[in-house]
Amino acid sequence: MRLTKSQKQTKAEIQPLSQYEAQILINQAQQWLAGAKIIKNPHKIIVSANLYIGIYIALETGMRLGEIMALRWSNIVIDSYITVQRSKSEVKEQNITSPKAGIGRKIQISQRLISALKKHKRIQNTYKKELEDLYENDYRIIGGLLGKGFHARHYSSRLFKQLLQRAGIDRHIRFHDLRHTHATLLLLSGVNPKIVQERLGHSSINVTLDIYSHVALADQDVAITALDKLNL
Repeated sequence: MRLTKSQKQTKAEIQPLSQYEAQILINQAQQWLAGAKIIKNPHKIIVSANLYIGIYIALETGMRLGEIMALRWSNIVIDSYITVQRSKSEVKEQNITSPKAGIGRKIQISQRLISALKKHKRIQNTYKKELEDLYENDYRIIGGLLGKGFHARHYSSRLFKQLLQRAGIDRHIRFHDLRHTHATLLLLSGVNPKIVQERLGHSSINVTLDIYSHVALADQDVAITALDKLNL
């Protein structure tokens, strides 16, 4: 053991979407849902609706996929915020656990997301009526085909990848990169890193600053502009 050296830890490279790419992705998800409604296929409607709302939540809140999968309607405080209290693991058993940092948090949401959630609930209620007793009502926002949700890997590796292809985004993007997109766009817009930390649920602001140090380096012209205004 004394003759060995510990392996050097390398920071995983993040791949946030640009604002333009994020908008294309959302638009494509809406078109997928609209197409399913035109052909009146309940299966395709609920799958595309679950995909659309999950992506929308991720881009606007920075929540992890497991946290989104564990969301129930009781976690939505209408016209205000989402409470993050649970996370769904990606292992076979799909256990519901506490969030990664071990504590819950509140994330304020926009009126646009609130409107999208209300529309999603109407779609889900219509679908539940059609399935009747086959739908196991667990009050999940991402209810899946039978009410118990999707397997996280199926959702991210199959459905999400299909949407990326439809949107013409051919570089390697994970669902988790939507979380990075949320944080990056906020920081580039000048939002206080402390607020970003609270939305993401990081244990400390140092974690946030370490992960998104590239944003600070890329946006140093903001500091120069501020110094110019001071006229030192």
